[in-house]
Amino acid sequence: MQKSASGISFEVVEKIASGMLTQGVKPTVRGVISVSGGKTEIVSKHLRDFFNKRDTDVSKMADEIGSSSVAKLIAGEIHIIVDKRTSELSDINLRQKEQIDELVELLQEKVLESDKIKKEALESVEASKIEITEKIEKITLEATNKIKKAESEAQSAIEGKRIAELKSTEIELVAKNSVEASKEQANALVEVANTSAEQARQETKLLREQVKSLSIDEAKRDIEKAEYEKIKQLFEKLRLDHAEQKTEVVIHTSENKALSKDILRLENENKEYKQLDKELTKSQTQLVEAQKIITGLNSDLSLLERERESLTSALSQKQ
Repeated sequence: MQKSASGISFEVVEKIASGMLTQGVKPTVRGVISVSGGKTEIVSKHLRDFFNKRDTDVSKMADEIGSSSVAKLIAGEIHIIVDKRTSELSDINLRQKEQIDELVELLQEKVLESDKIKKEALESVEASKIEITEKIEKITLEATNKIKKAESEAQSAIEGKRIAELKSTEIELVAKNSVEASKEQANALVEVANTSAEQARQETKLLREQVKSLSIDEAKRDIEKAEYEKIKQLFEKLRLDHAEQKTEVVIHTSENKALSKDILRLENENKEYKQLDKELTKSQTQLVEAQKIITGLNSDLSLLERERESLTSALSQKQ
């Protein structure tokens, strides 16, 4: 496209002039200047060139059709039609160009928007990577701490289990020793009670023999004195034995309670302690049986007392 110093090109003047002819208006310098705004000499020169070109095209077309004036007129009309069609095509071309320019502009906006979204997406991805990395590091650290804590707790549990097993063994040994001691003490008390009863029987037998050999008064005094002393000693001894046994029973009861507490505390770790509790129960049963035996001995003493009273009464009647 050729441009002059004023910026108005031949093509612009040609387009304006063709449009005027298409609308049935004769192109003039003033009319073209009112549309284009160019300078007079430039517009006049381009308009003159336009008419020269048009006349040349019409002459050429007339030569092809014929040399008559009718041919020139037809050629002029054809040229007008061609100019009109050319103007329409130019308008279509301009409209399409504007549409293309608009599409290009929209495409550029979309590209810019896409670049912006891509940039924001990349920034978001980078931020997400940083955040995920921090979370992974945090989770890893927490998991490591939890693993260390779990390992420490497991070690503590193992150590606690070992200590509990040692304590369990010690308690079981103490409990067994206590049970055995209780059994031995109960058996000893029974033996003492049996011995005391046997001694009482022997002494009663001796007293009976003395009653036969002594006089009534001496036998009476000796029997009463000896019987009284023996029974008093036996009663005191049995009372002391009973007190000691009662004290031992209290001690063993306290020990049994303490053992029961320890057994309850450790029963989740070692089920064998239940058997120990059963043995303690058996020990208590044996203690109860020992108490029953002592009660029976007390009954025997009561019988001896009544027999002494009978002997005393018999001696009195002989007097």
